[in-house]
Amino acid sequence: MVRLTLAFLRVCVLLFSFAVATFAASAFLTFALFLGGDTYWLGDDVALMGSVLFTFTAWWIAVQTTFMPFAGLALLFEFTSWRSFLAHTAAGGAAALWSARMVELVQDGKVVLPYADRDVWLAVLAAGFVGGATHWLIAGHRSGMWLGPDKPDREIG
Repeated sequence: MVRLTLAFLRVCVLLFSFAVATFAASAFLTFALFLGGDTYWLGDDVALMGSVLFTFTAWWIAVQTTFMPFAGLALLFEFTSWRSFLAHTAAGGAAALWSARMVELVQDGKVVLPYADRDVWLAVLAAGFVGGATHWLIAGHRSGMWLGPDKPDREIG
C-alpha cells in the first residue's frame, strides 16, 4: 500500500513537472521568436498582450503534442532510475522537435512562419532544452527514488 501511495504521489509530481516545463518552454519560445534583442515592444500593451496570448497558445499546443513522448520518456527514466541532467535536457529537445513536427506550422517540410527554417527549428530545440532542464529541476533529479534503494549485487562463490 505504501508503494502504491508513493507511485500515485510520483505521478502527481510528474504531471505538475510536465505542466511547468511545457509552460517554461513556451515562454522561452515566445521570447526567442519575438524578442529578437529589442525590448521596445514590452512597453506596448497590445504587443505585450499578444505575446502573452501566444505563450498560452503555444503552451496548450505543447501540452497536447508532447504528452505521449513525455509519458514514455518519464516511464523510462523512472524505472531505470536515470537522473542525468543531460539525458533529461536532451529528451526535452527531442520531445520539442516531435511537437514541432506534429504542429501545422510545418507543412511539407517547410516552416510556415516569417523566419528561416533553421531559426525556427533551433528556437524549438532550445525551448525543448529549457523544458527538459525545468523538468529535471522539479522531478527528474529524483527519478526512480520512490522505488526504494538499489539492491546490492549478490556475491558469487
